[in-house]
Amino acid sequence: MELDNVLVLLAVVFVAGRVGAEIAERLRTPEVIGEIVAGVIIGPAVLQLVPAHNEAFEAIAELGVIFLLFSVGLETDLQELRKVGGIATGVAFGGVILPFALGYGLMWMLDYTTNQAIFMGTAMIATSVGVTARVLRDKGKLATREARIILGAAVVDDVIALFMLAIVAGIATGSLSFGGLVFLVVEAIAFFLILGTFGRTVIRKTFPHMRRLRVTEPVLSIAIAIALVLAASAAKIGLAAIVGAFLAGVIVGETPKEEELHARTMPLYAFFVPFFFVHVGTLVDLKAMSGAVVLTAVVTVLAFVGKFVGSGAAALKLGRKGASIVGTGMAPRGEVGIIVASLGLGLGVIGQELYGVVVAMSLITSIIAPPLLAFLYGLPDGPPSAGRTSREGSENAPPDA
Repeated sequence: MELDNVLVLLAVVFVAGRVGAEIAERLRTPEVIGEIVAGVIIGPAVLQLVPAHNEAFEAIAELGVIFLLFSVGLETDLQELRKVGGIATGVAFGGVILPFALGYGLMWMLDYTTNQAIFMGTAMIATSVGVTARVLRDKGKLATREARIILGAAVVDDVIALFMLAIVAGIATGSLSFGGLVFLVVEAIAFFLILGTFGRTVIRKTFPHMRRLRVTEPVLSIAIAIALVLAASAAKIGLAAIVGAFLAGVIVGETPKEEELHARTMPLYAFFVPFFFVHVGTLVDLKAMSGAVVLTAVVTVLAFVGKFVGSGAAALKLGRKGASIVGTGMAPRGEVGIIVASLGLGLGVIGQELYGVVVAMSLITSIIAPPLLAFLYGLPDGPPSAGRTSREGSENAPPDA
């Protein structure tokens, strides 16, 4: 029986997430796995205590992933991110071309329509940086070259996915326009350029004066406001909100108050982030998954292999371990894949069966990637890999691109 009282519902979700994380840690697996499994147990799939769709729950879950990526951005050095820009771009395109070809090819072989084949290819290229970022952060690996490449590639991936989704929506509605597609791409590029130049300059000059404000926690308040505004702005132009939150963290992280901000945002991180991953677990629909088990298994394998090989091949200069980490880190589809599935269903491009397949693929790739990442990082380091865990340590790393 679902819980109707919002406060009771949120209490159950938070406690379940924390208990799941604790059990996962004791089993030597990433906390995120315990939180997702907790969501499966208390969600519609098992105990049916928590609905998959509840406005309050979904809003807090959205805040959770925003604070997660903002926190990750705070710990990401923009200069180091630029050093891996060439590799990250290659990783992004490698993780788009092969998965799209595999998804399109599978649907073509199974005699699905051209629109459905394009849709499946588009669903395959999605990347949820939230899942990977959580594992990298918890393991203290955000300053490694592999982590910077994954984060940079995920941003490029989001722009490409935006372009592909526009094509799918245009085909489905009969409103496909070359001018409209160009406008979307220009809008996205302008967003990054404005933030990277004008936005950075403004924040650098104004942040030192924030302490003069008389409100409680002025620096933290301004930082949160920037994160929310940029997340909302990114969502408004069609990008994922988490891209805006991540970029907000990156530019705010260049201020002298970065370490102070990181410490002060930790309570927000600890409270909000578990809601997101428990919510991912509640989206599991065992009935939909059981209706097309073979197709779900094939799509999931191709989705993982497509990213692992496509993205990993572009990072081979890091060595086999580094390339494997990058390929695995790009594999989770998470909430991005689920959003793509919902769009396809709403446009009438796919039916319930393919919708269930894409959602299942998104969740399974999100569940299997974290333990694989933990395992890969536990392997002995090869010469090309860097195991630094701080910004300061990463400054001495050789250029990556």
